[in-house]
This record gives sequence, C-alpha cells and structure tokens, in this order.
Amino acid sequence: MAATQDRFLECYAAIAAATGRMLAAARAADWQALDAGERECNEWIARIERLGNPDVVLDGSGRRARMEMLRRVLRDDAAIRDLLQPWLGQVDRCLAGVPPAARPGTAP
Repeated sequence: MAATQDRFLECYAAIAAATGRMLAAARAADWQALDAGERECNEWIARIERLGNPDVVLDGSGRRARMEMLRRVLRDDAAIRDLLQPWLGQVDRCLAGVPPAARPGTAP
C-alpha cells in the first residue's frame, strides 16, 4: 500500500510544481508556458483518477501532505486568476463587441 501512497503523493507534488510554474508563466505573460502547465496538470490528474480513490489509500500523514499540496495549488490558482482577470475582461468586452470608447479606462 505504501507504494500506491507514494504514487498518489508523487502526482500531487507534480501538480503543485506545475501550478507554481504556471504562476511564474502568468507573471511573465508567457501564455504558451501557462497552457503547457495546464496540460501537464490535466495529465497528472488523469493519473490520479487511474490510481483510484486517494482517501482509501492515503494514511493520516499522506492525507495531510496531500491537503498541503492542494492548498498550494489553490493559492497558485487564485494568484493566476487575479493576474488574468483584467485580461479576461478585455477579451469578454471584445467578444461582446463593446466599442473601445465604451470600455472602462479608455478615452472617448
């Protein structure tokens, strides 16, 4: 069972590392690296799903380690979203056909 626990924790650690790289990419406006990180996370998540239910396999220390890694992932995700919000708002306005003069922060 320890080997399976190690596999789960390896996957969660890889996701946490990938989201850290995604945050660095977002800060650098490196959208290709951000996209690559998202794909990498999806691959690790698929591995976890193939391994089964982590709650059945992980012992107390494994569950604590997983929760700490997930907290790090969520913090990185929130920071990435904060960085992307202004950009996503611009994209939404462009897609909605809002003329530049009507956009907040632009001169008429």
